[in-house]
Parts: sequence; structure tokens; C-alpha cells
Amino acid sequence: MKLTYRILEKKITAKIIKKVVVEELGECWEWQGASLKEGYGCFVITDDMFGIPKKNYTTHRLMAMIHLGLNILDKKQVVCHECDNPPCVNPDHLFTGTHEDNMQDSKNKGRTSHSDETKIKISKTVKEKYNDPSYIFEKRLQRKFKNVEKDMEKFLNGAVVQ
Repeated sequence: MKLTYRILEKKITAKIIKKVVVEELGECWEWQGASLKEGYGCFVITDDMFGIPKKNYTTHRLMAMIHLGLNILDKKQVVCHECDNPPCVNPDHLFTGTHEDNMQDSKNKGRTSHSDETKIKISKTVKEKYNDPSYIFEKRLQRKFKNVEKDMEKFLNGAVVQ
């Protein structure tokens, strides 16, 4: 049983690695296959073996199952990214925990919408944009011309744009 499980792990790892780009050792291993809208890699298990039902799994959870001992069926356990890069499947960048651990990690890194740091960043970005004359001009152009690139090209070529 243990030997067969290792074979399954190797099969899954080999299939995942085929769709991963590794730029440098120690960096993120970027999943290049199908992904969810949040950016997490998505992988289908087709063998109903060892209590792992046939279905879609996120690639980082599969890698955590194989390399970190995650019980993939335990919905209370989440897999977090130290690198905060959803397509990353590098086991060295992953750690397991609870939803609360993930929220605390997010807060510690200033990524929650409720954190003061995030509010300050957003506030500064908005002020900078709206105080920038070129941004204001660009927004006025976008309102004036529905398709800025085409209309600007026509305008620059002497056409009257309504």
C-alpha cells in the first residue's frame, strides 16, 4: 500500500512539474496550466485511489499533500503561500494552517482590505492619480472618446471625431 501511494505521489508530482516554469533555484515554481480566477493552479485527479476522489484540486494543495503531509480531504486545513503568489507550487514556499492562520498571515503582510496599511496605500494611490494632471486628462479623453486608441489615431490623421 505504501509503495503504491508513493507511485501515485510521483505520478501527480511529475504531471504538475510538466506544467511548471522554474526560473531560478529557490524562486517560485509558476504553474502554467489551467487556473482558477484567483490565479491558483487547477489539476484533475482521474484515479479514485486511496480515498482521493476524482475531481479538480488546486495544484498548491496537491503539492502540500505530497511534500508537507497535508490531508487533502481536511477542509479545515488550508495551504498558504509565503511568497503570496497563487500560481506558485514550490513546496518550500508553502505552509499549512487554519483559515485563521491564513487571515493572520494576510494581516501581518498588510494584504487585508481592513488593514490600516492597505487603506493608507489605497488612499495615497487614489490621491496621486487624481492629483496627476495627465491622469485627469486621460480620463476626460476616455469619456469623450469611447475607443481612445482608434479615435486618437483618427484625430491625429485629421479626421473629425464625434
